[in-house]
Amino acid sequence: MKNLLTSGVVIGIVLSLWPARGDADLGERPLALYVATEGNDAWSGRLAARNAEGSDGPFASLERARDEVRRLKVNGGLPAGGVLVEIAEDTYSLEKPLELTAEDSGTAEAPIVYWARPGEQVRLVGGKVLSQWAPVTAPDVLARMDETARGQVMQTDLHAQGVTDLGEMASAPRWASSSPGLEVFFNDEPMTLARWPNEGFAQIAEVHGETEKDIRGTKGCVEGVFDRLRDDSPAWALGFKPIPVEKIGLYEDAYRASWPVEHSVRP
Repeated sequence: MKNLLTSGVVIGIVLSLWPARGDADLGERPLALYVATEGNDAWSGRLAARNAEGSDGPFASLERARDEVRRLKVNGGLPAGGVLVEIAEDTYSLEKPLELTAEDSGTAEAPIVYWARPGEQVRLVGGKVLSQWAPVTAPDVLARMDETARGQVMQTDLHAQGVTDLGEMASAPRWASSSPGLEVFFNDEPMTLARWPNEGFAQIAEVHGETEKDIRGTKGCVEGVFDRLRDDSPAWALGFKPIPVEKIGLYEDAYRASWPVEHSVRP
């Protein structure tokens, strides 16, 4: 849904692409390139940390390290001991997949190795790590919340953090296969999209359509006119597929499905 929190799946990977072992096991000493979140892709990547002048240090991205290895291969070939790309502990957000192809391969004598710094944990995240969270303070939003929820709901500005594709909730031909659009993960767990009620389903009190329809002994109507779901709008009614619904009249409790209902809406 466009007003909910990116489309896409967040993937956490603990990076350890080479078992911890000494340089001697790799044959001749490899050329070391370094990557760290506080690095800079304009630097040489030959230093594990930023120098005192702030003029050189590690790369900031795996893509820049990969491209540097490619440059080495084109300009004179790999050094005798190969290349070791050492990645400092942190979480790295990937704007796009890291692509390694045949041109990124080394040889038995000059291997190309990517590894997490020994004893440290590296995470590659295929989504956007969000920050700058703050409590919801807008009076009109707080007024719509249950009193127990006020002060507990947090918000952040997605556009300010570069998230512009918010995805779109889409129905699917099979049950439980719809696309949720934007997905949010917290502590590696997927969060449930904002909904009411938090669990189960809201019961429709009464249907008002003219064309009645009996669904396995339950009275319904083809027009999808019913009350009452909730006092605010818009909403989604969930049956075998999501159906956008709209309120009928400013102060009425009745709702109507936004398109003809294939079967019926029933209490």
